[in-house]
Amino acid sequence: MASVKKLRYRFLLLFAFIFFSNQIQNLQASPWAIPGDLMLRHDVQILVDSGVINIPMTTWPLAWGDIAYNLSKTEKEMTSFELASFQRIKKALLEEEM
Repeated sequence: MASVKKLRYRFLLLFAFIFFSNQIQNLQASPWAIPGDLMLRHDVQILVDSGVINIPMTTWPLAWGDIAYNLSKTEKEMTSFELASFQRIKKALLEEEM
């Protein structure tokens, strides 16, 4: 009977370990935009070139905080092309925060 309890206890510990390990991986959001994301880089470059946001593009990775701050204070009217880039960046920012 004691061996069954030990086995049950070990199983519960293993299950808890696996469960929490998977949860921790989901919580590891990066404070930086991924350097290899060429679409994001292109979208940010479009908004910088058009003057919608003001972020230095000489170094990567970019901080999501800087991107979010610049997007939140944007008041300039945008073309449909710039607006599409703006929306894709906002979507990437929201996905990264989750």
